Amino acid sequence: MRPLILAVLIAVTLALPMPADAQCPPMTSTNVFIQFSNPSGTCTQAGGTCGVGETLTFTAQRYQYDFGCAAHTFSWNFGDGSATATGQGPVNHTYTSANTYTVQLTIANPSQTFVVSQAVRVGSCGTMRPGQNVFISYHDQNFNCTYLSGNCPAPATIYFAASSFGDYNFNCGTHTFNWTFGDGQTATGQTPTHTYVASGTYDIICNVSGPTGSVNLTAVVVVGPPDVVPTAAFTWLPASPIAGQPVTFSDASTGNPTSWLWEFGDGTSSNATNPIHTFSSAGTYNVELSVANRVGARHVAHLIAVLAAPVASFNWSPTRPAVRDAVQFVDTSSGVATAWMWTFGDGSQSNTQHPVHSFASAGTYSVGLTASNAVGSNATSHAIVVDPPDRAPSAEFDWTPAAPVAGNYVRFFDRSSGNPAAWSWNFGDGETSQERGPQHFYRSAGNYTVVLSASNELGADARSHTLVVTNAPPTPGQCPVLTQQDVYIAYHGTVAGCAPNLGSCVAGESIGFAAIYPSCGNPSFVWTFGDGTAASSQLSPQHSYSSAGTFSVTLIFSNGSSSIAVAQQIKVESTAGRHRPVRH
Repeated sequence: MRPLILAVLIAVTLALPMPADAQCPPMTSTNVFIQFSNPSGTCTQAGGTCGVGETLTFTAQRYQYDFGCAAHTFSWNFGDGSATATGQGPVNHTYTSANTYTVQLTIANPSQTFVVSQAVRVGSCGTMRPGQNVFISYHDQNFNCTYLSGNCPAPATIYFAASSFGDYNFNCGTHTFNWTFGDGQTATGQTPTHTYVASGTYDIICNVSGPTGSVNLTAVVVVGPPDVVPTAAFTWLPASPIAGQPVTFSDASTGNPTSWLWEFGDGTSSNATNPIHTFSSAGTYNVELSVANRVGARHVAHLIAVLAAPVASFNWSPTRPAVRDAVQFVDTSSGVATAWMWTFGDGSQSNTQHPVHSFASAGTYSVGLTASNAVGSNATSHAIVVDPPDRAPSAEFDWTPAAPVAGNYVRFFDRSSGNPAAWSWNFGDGETSQERGPQHFYRSAGNYTVVLSASNELGADARSHTLVVTNAPPTPGQCPVLTQQDVYIAYHGTVAGCAPNLGSCVAGESIGFAAIYPSCGNPSFVWTFGDGTAASSQLSPQHSYSSAGTFSVTLIFSNGSSSIAVAQQIKVESTAGRHRPVRH
């Protein structure tokens, strides 16, 4: 600690008779005094220890007294046996040894001579203790970095200073300062300036020599790459928070940002680097982070789903369906559901969010939806009335490819109206099918009359078209762009009923797959069977499933001009659970 200095004012009045016509009031120790200071202001008449060899500046000062009231003379005695000085000041004096000196100033005017005294303490230097009472301080021009914190952007001009504090003062005597800046450069003086041209971490050493010894002061300067506009980025945990749960946001921005603004999408914000925020209610929030430094600013935003247990709800269309109508169910649950389970009251189920379902017979069905997420689940149900068919069907169909080639499959599509319940196809070559959307293989060219008979409880109707099958070879490079209706997956197993729209296959049986596609270009095939086994590039691969389940078979088909992916669900049962397919 700095030693306590008592400033002693000693005033002596030599009384002389004051004439009746005197213009000046009496001088006292309260209205005239001595003011002094060293260059750093660390020792003054108010206190402090001045240094040996320092130049002290003395001045005669007044308070509610005017030296202009009459002619005044000033005579200084500095108490060290040196020559005296005259004048009101500033008057400079230097002490050559440590001691406490009494400075006397004699002030005289025509009516009074007054002597005012001031104690001046001149001390020798104490002990330098690096990091405690002597240290290195520095900063760059914009204070992006200081000796306390921060990286200095390259190129960096740094202003250094050897600083003293507390019970040591560099003004106590003569000191020398020798600097090394860690890049091979040196300097002298108490406050040098140095420029770093390259990024790096530099060790600074300043050797200080004074009256009581020599010490090395050290510091580290980190010079980074030139500043660039930061790129905003952030993460958060938990990834799927629950309403009312604290969410920790972590800044992952690059480019050394110096300021952050978070906007959480619920009307609140934060300037913290890594804030913690709680969303009070479920919903999807647009959280935005803006980062900036002295070069510029950027921002980034993410949608964050805040969960609560969902409240299940749904609607459907048409609201009063008939038998075999395609009914579209739409999930309208609140609370950000992530899983859905539908039961249709006829033994069927679905786990898609917005399923389509048809009812095979008239009646009232209780359709239920259970919506769930990581927080919980909720269920609701509605009674749906399904009416009988209101008319006999009107048969119609089409096919792909539109111009089939012998030796390829043709896929037929039922386009009948009136909700048919059964279909009967005659392909004109002696073969038939009762599937709704069959595929058929024509072995030779010719004109084939294809007939579809569609029926329901109220009647039947038939429609025929002539199908022209040619032997025309494919024309590479002239194929139209493929659509979902151009390519179809067909399959047949060794067990009856293992075919699309007929029934299920059996684990372990060999199933033959085939691609139905337009004959054009240079076809290629990539098959995956949905059970994790290796893919196949064959036209008609064989595959068997080792266990029961429902598998999604995917075909990526290319004709050299375009590609398309199609999928087909296949149900595989164990031998024990096998049942015969039901035909309508």
